Amino acid sequence: MRHERARPIAIAVLTLLGSVLAGATARAIDPEPVPSVSSYATVEWQVLADFFYDDPGLGGLDDVSAEALAKRHQKLPAAVRALDGKMVRVRGFAVPAELEGDRIASFLLFAQNELDCAFGHATSMNEWIMVQVRPGDRVELEPFEPMRVSGRLEVGEEIDSGMVLSLYRLTAHRVERAP
Repeated sequence: MRHERARPIAIAVLTLLGSVLAGATARAIDPEPVPSVSSYATVEWQVLADFFYDDPGLGGLDDVSAEALAKRHQKLPAAVRALDGKMVRVRGFAVPAELEGDRIASFLLFAQNELDCAFGHATSMNEWIMVQVRPGDRVELEPFEPMRVSGRLEVGEEIDSGMVLSLYRLTAHRVERAP
């Protein structure tokens, strides 16, 4: 019962957040052949989210020089930095972010089901991934249901006008319901 009342509100809030982020992070995706299933390494959220992320918040970053950003990047755990550019498979909870007609162009993949989050817990930047769907691909999402997404992961702060927009981005090759 609690989920039925909260679901429309949660979907609206997350869709709005996703729209803002998707608009800011939309970029051209180079088509690459989809690798075999065995090419993806399974990555657990314990690796991606098990560290304190120093989020500058709405105030943004004061120093966005290449040197300052490199120092911030070095603060990420080595195991996380090593995933940059790798083919990975991640299980999480998807919420559509950007639509192109009836096609989902991007979505947010969360470590936790945001509908079941603890009161007052703000999702940290390292607890979600901005997922871009390759042009022409179609995905079927079940919001707030576990999904498994495979693709190329990009690790590092994406910054626009001093604001950190995302920490993780993934170009999806496969999207499927998780067991």
